[in-house]
Amino acid sequence: MYKVIFFVITLCYALKYVTKYHKNKLAVLAVSILFVMNPVVLAQLFTYYVYELMGMLIIILFFACSDYEQENDIKDIIVIIAVSVFAINTKTTGFICGVVLIGYIIRLFSLKKHTQMSAHKFSCVPAC
Repeated sequence: MYKVIFFVITLCYALKYVTKYHKNKLAVLAVSILFVMNPVVLAQLFTYYVYELMGMLIIILFFACSDYEQENDIKDIIVIIAVSVFAINTKTTGFICGVVLIGYIIRLFSLKKHTQMSAHKFSCVPAC
């Protein structure tokens, strides 16, 4: 049952993401369905295999990372953390999502430090 929930979540995330770049509702729906309904997901949706779940989690992670890069919203960071934790707990190959999570945390700290350093650097420059 949880796979169907993630199926719907992935479809909603795909609809949200594709709507940003396309205005035709039918095309948005078709592209979003193509993101979610691939042969692996359709074949394994009601089985005990978790490969389609990992695929859906990676799609959600991709969309959340893209949204964060565009909007810098804390909700996207929460989604990235939640998906990474769930993927790590689902299968051993989910550690790839953990690497993405650690990379984003390092990027956040380095970007914050870089903006602080550049703001301090430009504030110390004397005016002509």
